[in-house]
Amino acid sequence: MAGPLKTEMCAYRQNSLPRGEESRLGCICLALDFSALGEKRYQRRRQVVNTERAHKRRHIMNKEVIAAVMAASSDLNLMTLDRIEACTKGHGSLNMAVLGITNVVAEELQKGADIAVKFADSTEIPVDHVLSRAIVAAREAGADAANAALLSAAVLLMAGSNAQAGVPAGSRKLGGMARILAGADRCGVAALPSIKRGNKVSGFAAVQAIYQALAEGKLTRIQGSRMPRGLGPVFGHGALGEEIVIPELASNAAKVGTIAMLNAMSGAGIDPDPLSAALLGSAAALEIVHPDAWIPNEEGDFHRGAAYPVGKAASEAAGLPKKLHVYGTDEEYDTAQLVGDVGLILKDVGGVSLIGMVALHDVLNIFKEAPFMLTQAARSNAHHSEDAMLALKTLQWCKFDFDRAVEIFSKRGEHSMDPETTMVAVNTVARKAEQVRRGPITKMMIAASEPIRTKALYDRAKRASRELADGATLTSVVEGLDRDRQALVEQRTSQMMSNAMGKAVSIRMVKAYSRNTKGKLSRWWGLDGDADMEVAVDGKTVLLEKVVSELTVKVAESDDPELRSLLFIAGRPLRELLLGGNIILNITVPTAVAVIRARGSAKELAQIAERAAYITAGIPGARQKAVEVAHLAERIAQMLDSDDH
Repeated sequence: MAGPLKTEMCAYRQNSLPRGEESRLGCICLALDFSALGEKRYQRRRQVVNTERAHKRRHIMNKEVIAAVMAASSDLNLMTLDRIEACTKGHGSLNMAVLGITNVVAEELQKGADIAVKFADSTEIPVDHVLSRAIVAAREAGADAANAALLSAAVLLMAGSNAQAGVPAGSRKLGGMARILAGADRCGVAALPSIKRGNKVSGFAAVQAIYQALAEGKLTRIQGSRMPRGLGPVFGHGALGEEIVIPELASNAAKVGTIAMLNAMSGAGIDPDPLSAALLGSAAALEIVHPDAWIPNEEGDFHRGAAYPVGKAASEAAGLPKKLHVYGTDEEYDTAQLVGDVGLILKDVGGVSLIGMVALHDVLNIFKEAPFMLTQAARSNAHHSEDAMLALKTLQWCKFDFDRAVEIFSKRGEHSMDPETTMVAVNTVARKAEQVRRGPITKMMIAASEPIRTKALYDRAKRASRELADGATLTSVVEGLDRDRQALVEQRTSQMMSNAMGKAVSIRMVKAYSRNTKGKLSRWWGLDGDADMEVAVDGKTVLLEKVVSELTVKVAESDDPELRSLLFIAGRPLRELLLGGNIILNITVPTAVAVIRARGSAKELAQIAERAAYITAGIPGARQKAVEVAHLAERIAQMLDSDDH
């Protein structure tokens, strides 16, 4: 307002106003000038104060974010409710063993090691050295002799080794070599377990069925009782053996053994696993069939070894795809050869345990095609062996160009129902494995997943700080994070099922609750959970109540294809969410921020966060870990504050 008034005063002067009037107007203008000046100073001061306040708020927020992020990631055991410390010595898992093996194999391949199994007149061949180192790495991580032998042989096979070479003197087989180097005992296929799906069965089912068919003369048209005695090589590598008996026996035995395994698993009340059935069916057949024979193929050429026709028959009986493609690189595998070669390893490698078989399946799950498919669902951190094998294959495909391999592997999460959780888990397992043995594979897995882990920590800390500053409760912050986790899984599984079925599919968990059948354990949704799910297919919506306690039982007891299909769809996100305790940042990070903001004691706030995390706190242990994170975050924040005084 001072500008116009000054102009007005000048006009008065030009019109020769009386001195008193001119003086009075001048005082008014002068006062207004000072008033305007004061207003400007006030505005500048206000701007400074606001800037200082904003700076202070940012400082507080930054302090909270930094402290919470550093505390939550300070100890790998605080990232998850899985007992991953036990994994370092093989208790309930062999993922650390597989990561150690892949580290060794990657190191050797980078040095130019020859990993071929050769028909050489020598006591040792180069691959023996690699196998020995791999077995040592597996034993360091707690694997027993047979499991160390199996996993070392399997990783080398996937990395490019052949399963067998030579006949008869100097004949070498990868599984047998690994067993001898590990000092494991020989074991028949009848004692090998299938993969576990709640229950499990053993290879005895395949062995029994094959021997029953043998006794009944159903596996080959040739009856040995008609043959004169003592023919030896006349039979073994002649037309009768290699062109009639062995091909018939290989195909028929593998088919019978695989079907027997599928039926045995079904009889045990579990979903039959095609891969497990094919592997054990192949192994049981190869206990009988001459594994080194030259067998004619469909084109009339002769194929070296019985593993291929055995694997082909087993794969077809199990309904496996003919070709497999490695995720991220599209490298192609022949399913028949892979199944036959792994069956040959299992036949020779020794007394493998259940966790060895589980880890073997993980190693093989690097392909796009089901049921070898790279895992989409969340996994306990007792797994992720498939990620170690995938990292090795990716590094090989990139000719050990580390940065290029990291770029490819960093997209691994895009295949998952919850990409962020998957990659944070990959990072956690790889870092844990480095406590046992470091190497190129763990380094690559960490490099590919660390940006995602950092963002996951930062986003949660920033959100918690902002919402708590705006007056939100810790309960609402944690519930919001878990709701977002649920919504993401629902959205991605809906899209995956839509793509797979060629229909518009929408899946939603309407309600999560406990069955209340396990006493105090019933408070943990992951241990005694149930859910109501809503499934919509092409606009038709169905509410599925009590999916765990009633619907699964109903589907198992009745032949209802439509209901079975609905349960399959509903089970996709439910399976993922029931394993929510694999990564617990939704609990630990907000608790740490709340403690820094003096919202209560660490113990009280951790209890609040645990109750609010209806998905993430799926199993016990979150409260104790949140308390530990919060205490450390508080000390870090105090240290950051000390620089200001």
